[in-house]
This record gives sequence, structure tokens and C-alpha cells, in this order.
Amino acid sequence: MTAPLFCLMLASLLLAPAFGVDPPAFKRFKDNHTYTNRNRPFDCTREMNRRQETQTFCRPYSSVILGNPPTDVTPMNNVINICRGEGTSMGGNLYRSNINFRIADCRLQNAGATPGNCIYRDTPRTGRITVGCSQGNPTHYDGCQ
Repeated sequence: MTAPLFCLMLASLLLAPAFGVDPPAFKRFKDNHTYTNRNRPFDCTREMNRRQETQTFCRPYSSVILGNPPTDVTPMNNVINICRGEGTSMGGNLYRSNINFRIADCRLQNAGATPGNCIYRDTPRTGRITVGCSQGNPTHYDGCQ
């Protein structure tokens, strides 16, 4: 690899966060466990079907971190801050939040259905969440207590 090409690749990796490009594991975490629609309250069935449009099966279970009504939008800064000094280390890369979060546990009610026809039951909970962190960002949802 030539020096200019190496420098260009290195610069793009270093500058990506400055331009709002999320690392893939953080993007996956946000796609799977957060809610961003300010226009309507969270609904497990609607949201899980939307998230699985390109899948061939209905996911049996998923947890989504919610904010306060009426929008339910996930407070991303609070979630990110768990990995940036505002969480308690649980060992390894796991950190538990020092504040409570609202969680929607979505469980599939009609096994064998295909996306678009999945029906979910929402079990709301509130508690401290545990996330896996990498490079200062949450990358894995480990649970709520």
C-alpha cells in the first residue's frame, strides 16, 4: 500500500466520527434497541414489523429503550453516557446505568408468522439497563434490572 493511500484511509477512519458516521456495532445497537419516531408513541407490533421488512422470519423477542411520553423517543445522550463515565462497571465491557430507563420488551405472539404479519405483546418495565460498550458507545443490550 502506498503512503498516500494509507494516509487517506487513516484520515477517513479518524474523521468519520466528526462527520456523524457511526461505527457499525453502534449503528446496529441503535437500529435494534432505540426508538426515534417523534410523530407517534412506540408500538411493539408496528415497530418490530417495520424493522424486519427484509427478514424472512419474525424475531421472537426484542427490548427497546424508550424515553418519556408522549413521543417515547430514546434519550440517546443518556444511553451513550453509560459508556462514557456515567455507568457502573460490571466487568469486561459491560456497564450498568446509574439512572432508570423505560423499556418495552416485545414478545412475538404468533410464532411462524412472517414479517408484516408479526404480532407482539409489549411488556413495559423501568429499571437500570446494562449495555456492552466499545469505543465509548453502546454496542450490546444486556438487560434491565
